[in-house]
Amino acid sequence: MKLINFVFGFLFLLTFIYISFSQEVLTGIKVFEGRWGDSPQEVGLKKDYIDWWGATNFWPEGDSCFYIADFPHKEVKKFNRQGSLLWRINLPHSPIYLLKLDNNRFLVLTASREKYKIIEFDVQSNIIKKSPLIKIPYSNANAFLRTYKNKIYLQDPEHAIILDNDLNILYRIDIPRRGKFSLYLDKNYLFPITYRNFQHNPYIEIHPPIKITPGMKLNRESLQEGIKLQTQNALQELVGTDGQGNFYIERIYRHLRNHLIIKLSPEGRVISEKYVRYDNIQAGVHPIKILPNGDIYILNSNRKKYWIEKYPAEWFNE
Repeated sequence: MKLINFVFGFLFLLTFIYISFSQEVLTGIKVFEGRWGDSPQEVGLKKDYIDWWGATNFWPEGDSCFYIADFPHKEVKKFNRQGSLLWRINLPHSPIYLLKLDNNRFLVLTASREKYKIIEFDVQSNIIKKSPLIKIPYSNANAFLRTYKNKIYLQDPEHAIILDNDLNILYRIDIPRRGKFSLYLDKNYLFPITYRNFQHNPYIEIHPPIKITPGMKLNRESLQEGIKLQTQNALQELVGTDGQGNFYIERIYRHLRNHLIIKLSPEGRVISEKYVRYDNIQAGVHPIKILPNGDIYILNSNRKKYWIEKYPAEWFNE
């Protein structure tokens, strides 16, 4: 047993040295910086037991304006690049995710205990519509929104909910907790992605699409075999897709600050693998945004401030 532990420790050390010294780590272009505080010009930061909560999500409007989800103050705030507040929207619950629609409007996902609510607003801060309260047995700040072909897709660790353009619920999909799923939606099909992290034989697998049916339940055994990407000692997840349908997977290595961003074609072919480095002190935050043109924006934070860095799409081409 000691010999096995020594071998695994030695292999991890080699991996650490290889990643740290032989791989190029990209440095983002800082495009926005904000302050923590309680004034309208600032975003709140509070501690809940051991976790810090502040700017849980964001959306960049080019590099000129930035929408920030202010979790403690239950607001969405719009800033210009210089950090001046343009407007703010008061919300019934704390915001956890922001998403821009094709019609130049936005969705914000709010959460309170076991309830979600989705609110649509425009660039002038006018609220257009609200969804009914979405009640599900399990809820936390790890939920996210995506949209494809005039349908809206909400997922948390145990459920997926598909809504139409009027924020009416079309389908509910149960996801087993023992599996780690992320899905992307196109027309009436789901493209399932399954994960295995920090266990024997860790991988990400992109499965063939399945047709959506009312009341459907997903389980690992019902999915067809797909394209499998092996890894070692890494936490990984799908962080988004661009307008061409390319997948972006983030791979986080334990004890390392470097994060690997893998860009994959819709067929699962690896287009690029690039390391980035970022820091974030907040819990329940979604720090990476993939824009339709392939630009990547990452939210960083420390106890004094938060800031956004841009990684242009051409940096992740072949």
